[in-house]
Amino acid sequence: MSVADAITIMLAFGSFVLLLVGTVVILVRAILDNQKDRH
Repeated sequence: MSVADAITIMLAFGSFVLLLVGTVVILVRAILDNQKDRH
């Protein structure tokens, strides 16, 4: 594996992790907002 391949994989993995974390944050915020509205 060359350095370019490693960097490409790291960037792809990093982007995937950011997307995953962002999605979780949005879901948590939506759930918390729904709980606040109910009370």
